[in-house]
Amino acid sequence: MLSEPIPIKHPPMVQRIVHNLPFRVFELVFCSLSALLYLPIWVGHFVFAHLKGQAWLQAHAVLGCGGHNLSLRVAAPLNGGRLARFFNHPQIAHSTLLLSVLSGKLSLVGPAPVAPDWAQDQPARYLARFGVRPGLVNTFLVRSRVNIAFEEERELALLDAATNGLFARLGLLARAVPALLLGSERAQTDLPDHIKLFFMTMVFRV
Repeated sequence: MLSEPIPIKHPPMVQRIVHNLPFRVFELVFCSLSALLYLPIWVGHFVFAHLKGQAWLQAHAVLGCGGHNLSLRVAAPLNGGRLARFFNHPQIAHSTLLLSVLSGKLSLVGPAPVAPDWAQDQPARYLARFGVRPGLVNTFLVRSRVNIAFEEERELALLDAATNGLFARLGLLARAVPALLLGSERAQTDLPDHIKLFFMTMVFRV
């Protein structure tokens, strides 16, 4: 967690609830249905990891809303065999992040999570990204997939934090689908800390 509070101006509580409620309902419905689909795989993954004497989940420390520390859990890599390779596939291994969305740690759409030490040397204006929950899908990620991320990630994170209405977030999710299917990860593979979800890269440090 940051040593000093992040200077973020929040709208009144009631206004925030009314503003965020429609998309939060969408998140809960989408992630609940997705979690039901993944549940048999998660159970199999847990049992397989236990039989191999390995941990099922491992934690990634990131900064969340307000600059508070979050622990995001994804599946730990398993050793050996075709079944292990199946469970190690990003679409499986990182699907447990859906639980972080259900719990409210993450959003489906928002600035990318960053490492705990990311904010130490950043100008104050870039800390506005912590005014909203970090997300699985963000503008930098979508533009990187189609090689049009001309702005820095931290600049686009400010855009995501500022334009977080229902239709803006649904629109970004809609644009993420063709980026997912047709885009390339070439622009993202040089980033040192990231994880993949549904073939897309979520950045921890930029």
